[in-house]
Amino acid sequence: MPDPTILTTRSFVKKGAYALIPPDAPVTNLIPEMPECRVKILASPELGAAFVQYWLEAAPGKGTVYPLAAENGIETFFFLLEGTCTLSFCGQTVQAQPGVFLYCSPLDSFRFTCTGDRPMKALLYKQRYQPLKGVAAPHSFCSNAAALPPEEGGSILTRKLIPSDLSFDFQMNLLTFVPGNAHTFVETHLQEHSIYFLEGKCVYLIGEEWKMVKKDDFLWFGPYTPQACYNLDGERFSYLLSKDCNRDAVLEKEG
Repeated sequence: MPDPTILTTRSFVKKGAYALIPPDAPVTNLIPEMPECRVKILASPELGAAFVQYWLEAAPGKGTVYPLAAENGIETFFFLLEGTCTLSFCGQTVQAQPGVFLYCSPLDSFRFTCTGDRPMKALLYKQRYQPLKGVAAPHSFCSNAAALPPEEGGSILTRKLIPSDLSFDFQMNLLTFVPGNAHTFVETHLQEHSIYFLEGKCVYLIGEEWKMVKKDDFLWFGPYTPQACYNLDGERFSYLLSKDCNRDAVLEKEG
């Protein structure tokens, strides 16, 4: 007989404002460009986000069957969490280990294939690029987060995975909070965030409530949602954070 226990969830969602999505909450989706991969859609415009973010898993030898982000004007960011894969873009092929990431410009597309003898897991972020008059679109590039020296900012070590350049319209940062440290104030700002926890756990202010978050949880913050976090038990924690930047707030067209 079915288990009579009442189901519960750690999911915490207010459309247009915020979302806490634990790893066991999303269902898998069939995405035409990678039909043999397990794909979970963590954020999308239906939630209120201006981007789409996926968690994906591919078995050895599996990956894309068509190029990703082939539509003109779509930029993507790929971050390998576990396993190994090849990344193919702009006539290049890169053998990727965990921590390797790819920024694919709105003029390019890319493909990936899982290598090795165990599945790969990765994050994929895509959005429509916002051109800036007089500034050329950025070029695609691939790097390794571990090779980037962290910037010390008080309680946070920050690795900027995307350069601070006006051609880019979003940032992707890897933040590590060392034991005993936290945010120094409650942030309330225009820019939206996606946050994927890579290690550790903490308590996070999401709107008006504090929630425990931990490895493999996903957070989305819409504009002006109060947010802050602090260390709960002295362990360090890290997360990958996206943030729109380098563009002005948009006014509605007159009439």
